[in-house]
Amino acid sequence: MAGVQPQDDLLQMTHRENWRMQHERLHIKHRGHEAMHAEMVLILIATLVVAQIVLVQWKQRHHRSYNLVTLVQMWVVPLYFTIKLYWWRFLSMWGMFSVITSYIIFRATRKPLSCRTPR
Repeated sequence: MAGVQPQDDLLQMTHRENWRMQHERLHIKHRGHEAMHAEMVLILIATLVVAQIVLVQWKQRHHRSYNLVTLVQMWVVPLYFTIKLYWWRFLSMWGMFSVITSYIIFRATRKPLSCRTPR
């Protein structure tokens, strides 16, 4: 069959044969990606270990700044996600919780401590 083109072969194949041929081409095209994925996982693990060591050292050497940054992040991250995802009920409850907690902290830090300060 000298006049048969590769497109004609594709048209004569069954759906399953066509899928198998495309799947084989995909494997040939992406050969060697397994090694790249293994390298990416090793880089991820190494990054996590180094980040953990840095965080522990920061906490040990600069305790006040570590606590301040942690506190700010625990307040900012929920704010960001609730606004981004339009979780208005959660945002209102979180806002009320923040106001009440701020009031209690304010009252607890006054000298002398009032007997009316919530426990």
